[in-house]
Amino acid sequence: MPALLSRPLASLRAFAILLVSALVLAAPRPAGAAFPDGADTFVRSLGDRAIQTLTQENLPRDQMEARFRDIFREAFHVQAIGRFVLGKYWRVATAEERDEFLKLFEELVVRSYAKRFKEYTGEQLQVNGARAETESQAIVTSEIVRPAAPPIKVEWRVGVPQ
Repeated sequence: MPALLSRPLASLRAFAILLVSALVLAAPRPAGAAFPDGADTFVRSLGDRAIQTLTQENLPRDQMEARFRDIFREAFHVQAIGRFVLGKYWRVATAEERDEFLKLFEELVVRSYAKRFKEYTGEQLQVNGARAETESQAIVTSEIVRPAAPPIKVEWRVGVPQ
């Protein structure tokens, strides 16, 4: 593995915060919906879809990972998130190193988060609102409501493809 990729992230929690606060690529604006209204609808439907698709009992791990990979590739701007995670090292990486990093990064995210959904215990994503950052980006505020613990606040940066 190139030296560029050998530095582990400080912690899974830091990784999760970084991933969630990174770029999310939304579907095109729904007809007649004012931005950022479409952004909160996008996040809400993404959460509903993930819970419905990934929390089925007795779902084999390979199917869970395949389903999560489909959602991840469809709903998240993987290259933008990867660039953000790699930070200043993105600029000095070769095209081959970037490609390898993005493949390994996707695999890490898929395996880590698919496993989390396997441990699902009734948590719900509650979308609290959205605010426009620019004409094509919004911040959606939400909480992961857990049955026996305080909620976790999550902000999503949602962009509309140009």
